[in-house]
Amino acid sequence: IVIESTSIKNFMNWLKI
Repeated sequence: IVIESTSIKNFMNWLKI
């Protein structure tokens, strides 16, 4: 399970926007 890793990546990408 790598939900946390994906969540962090998604969050970082969202902040970039």
